Amino acid sequence: MPDAQDLAHPVQPRPAFSDRDLRILRGFAQRIDAADAGAHNNLGVLYFNKGLQEEAIQQFQRALAVDSKMVVARRNLEIAYFATGFYDRMISELRERLREDPGDAEARTRLAQAYLNSGDHPGAVAELKRVLAQDPDDLGVLIQLGQAEKAAGSFEAAMTWFQRALEHDPDSAVLHFYLGELYYNRGLNDEALRELTRAVELNPDLADAHHVLAFVWGDMQEMEKAGAASRRAVQLNPHFARAQANLSLDRYSAARYQELVGGRVRRPESAPGEKLAHYNLGIAFRQKGLYDEALHEFARALERGEEPALVRQAMAEVDLLQGKAAQALDLYDRLLAEDERSPKLWNERGVCLHQTGDVDGAEQSYRRAIDSDAGYALAWNNLGVVRLHRGDDAGSDEAFAQAVTLRPQFVDAWCNRGLMYLRRGRHGAALDAFRAALRASPDAASAWNGIGAVLMETRRYEEARNAFVRSVEADPDFAEARYNLSFVLSNLGDFEGALRETKRALELNPYYTTPRYKLAIDVQFEYAEVLAPELDAAERISGDHGVDSFTFDDQALDQIFAELAPAPAAAAAPTPPAADAFALAEDYLSKGLLDRALGEIRRVAVAGADPVQAALLTAQIFLRQGLDGEALERFDSAIARLEAQPWGADHSRAWSGRARALQRLGRLAEARESAEAVRHHDPDRVDNLQVLGEALLGEGDAVGAVRVFSHAVQLTPKDAGLLRNLGRAAQAAGKADDAERALRLAIRLDPDFVAARLELGRLYLERGRNADAAAEARAALEVLPAYSDAVELLATALRASGDSRGAVAPLVELLAGDPYHFDALLLLGQVLLDEGRRADARTAFTRILRFDARRADALFHLGVVAAAERRFREAIDHWRRAVDADPAGPYAGPARENIDTALDIAHVFQTAAAPAVP
Repeated sequence: MPDAQDLAHPVQPRPAFSDRDLRILRGFAQRIDAADAGAHNNLGVLYFNKGLQEEAIQQFQRALAVDSKMVVARRNLEIAYFATGFYDRMISELRERLREDPGDAEARTRLAQAYLNSGDHPGAVAELKRVLAQDPDDLGVLIQLGQAEKAAGSFEAAMTWFQRALEHDPDSAVLHFYLGELYYNRGLNDEALRELTRAVELNPDLADAHHVLAFVWGDMQEMEKAGAASRRAVQLNPHFARAQANLSLDRYSAARYQELVGGRVRRPESAPGEKLAHYNLGIAFRQKGLYDEALHEFARALERGEEPALVRQAMAEVDLLQGKAAQALDLYDRLLAEDERSPKLWNERGVCLHQTGDVDGAEQSYRRAIDSDAGYALAWNNLGVVRLHRGDDAGSDEAFAQAVTLRPQFVDAWCNRGLMYLRRGRHGAALDAFRAALRASPDAASAWNGIGAVLMETRRYEEARNAFVRSVEADPDFAEARYNLSFVLSNLGDFEGALRETKRALELNPYYTTPRYKLAIDVQFEYAEVLAPELDAAERISGDHGVDSFTFDDQALDQIFAELAPAPAAAAAPTPPAADAFALAEDYLSKGLLDRALGEIRRVAVAGADPVQAALLTAQIFLRQGLDGEALERFDSAIARLEAQPWGADHSRAWSGRARALQRLGRLAEARESAEAVRHHDPDRVDNLQVLGEALLGEGDAVGAVRVFSHAVQLTPKDAGLLRNLGRAAQAAGKADDAERALRLAIRLDPDFVAARLELGRLYLERGRNADAAAEARAALEVLPAYSDAVELLATALRASGDSRGAVAPLVELLAGDPYHFDALLLLGQVLLDEGRRADARTAFTRILRFDARRADALFHLGVVAAAERRFREAIDHWRRAVDADPAGPYAGPARENIDTALDIAHVFQTAAAPAVP
């Protein structure tokens, strides 16, 4: 039986599943716990291995929505994005949508999310700010901006966005939680405590808030409160206490991850210049962990004469990273003979000596590095480690302090300091050091492991488990953290989990090692670390006399844990739902946190909350996610449960939602029937009237749509969207005056309503009011500059009024930013043809045909150009091709007429040119 990890492939074609198989596979998504990030991740791996790439990406995204710190899910998402080409296709499609409609907030939000998921935080922030400009009060966008800035490490900026959101909704438990978590990440425990306490006051069921509160209380040495908060968090969300096996598409291999993703997320840097080709390739190989290939390229670089000093330095670094300290030392000595003032070279020479056990020589080299540059933090860190190995506790403390003073974000130095304090039994100081490392990098696996070690030594096993889980999530290949997690799970009685973690740790490293200090080296174009030798251990094996082999009996391990495991306890009764059981879900929903809302709905539903409300809220979320079929199923489920009850508000909500889902699915007749059922019982429900009007308009009953939208407008006369729909319906019904009146009212209510302005402009154009049409187009362009629909309306209005020269300018400006906007090119060609600039017009039409040789409109107008130049055979050829391209299209009839006319003219010319008959 192959391991699940061995089933992952970099690229899978979408297989031809039967409808039944697809339903079964997709049905898994509805059966997993929506609040379980690991379940979403593992289902994503299953989908990916089955070739269902879009479904896989959706599950990885949901995992990250539940737990943004889940590193394995982010790696899987990056692989699914980049190894399949999905990312490039999606970005291209979204940019095309935005080119056609810059005001498409949904497309821009999806683009921002794609940037965020791929690590492009500045790109995500820029797109979200554009969305926010359209609606400055959009809480969902404000929160997304805060999350994007936080992911980028810009905590101050993130704080600003969350506080701005809180001004709009001061009683949101979710927003107070986000602020509290951010304060905690910054080390501001008092502020974090204030916000998190307020969050649980507003909603006692917010598990995330209790979870972070446990860490805050722990930092403040309030152990009883920390334990209570941790237990409450686990009671509300058992996943906080569960360390499960999360599947990885790269099989937890850094080299395979880089192979699958390419350079798309973490691009290898290289030195400029074509003369360093082999050197640059070697750097790229080294950054992917392909050390032998890197050394091969560096050797070729030396043969080609590529900067010997630069290449030898790179070779020395690779030797050092591979543990070949003696070999690297020879290269560093040669390099220092040429540049004895380099702090970098002295520091790395010290690491070589340190690795071989020559602590005296190592300290001298670190001191030489500091003498060359007193601000070289890496050398101060390494000096601290070597002083520890020499027994100089005070000197090591001083060196570590200097390292973190020079570089406050130096995670390894903070962790070394924490480990030093931990070994001395100074648990409080150790915890402070590891917390400082987390402030520098919230996902530092070594820091979380250190915190777990401190908590385990103080017998705070539940909190220690949480810390080790965070460490494993941050670095799934961190064997030390997995061993520690297995120990603490065993202490907590979770012997099955302990067994799983022990097995995984043994796969990663069969030798359990105590925590190690880290030596820092400044590798060209990146930072690297090397584990210091355990020179202070009482017993150790030299590198030349290692253990030859190691075997372990898996069955014996299973038996040990089976004997230790207690009898299964009765399942704990679920916490009964509160009266306002769905308050937290609705809070998430109002902030656009749809996946978190789904997880909360599932939690309270399992606890016994009203299944009808659960189904209705779930359906509402699915509608917002564009999952219209799934939404319809949930609405139908709610309707079935309500069948025996008299009609009430829930019936209206369910049937109206059903109508909306059907309308989006294109099932207009069924949508109309459902909406009519609601109108019979609840005639003034505006959202239902909106759906009914759209269904009627889609079916061609414009008069009926006018009646419905008119009633809706009477109920909510300040709704610009309803007025716009009334205008559309009136125009379709042939009531131009009523349409104009409704659209003008919509614009008066919302002067920035671009869609209404364009529809009013087109109405003016149809009625021959060209100047008014141009005015509406210009007003739309003030709101959305370079909006292609507005530019086309303006150019068309100017052309219709006889101002062809004026029409050229906006079209040229649009095409300067988008040279292949075919509709604009066609209109420009028509305008140029009006001005008699046939050659320029031909260029415009020909450019369209280079990309789409069957564009009937471009072919037709090329025929017009040829006919104007009296090249009738060429014109006839273009018109025939236009007819072939679209036989039933709007240009087919005129093209056929032009062909007949051109043939007649050609016949006249041929007759006139014939010689006279004697």
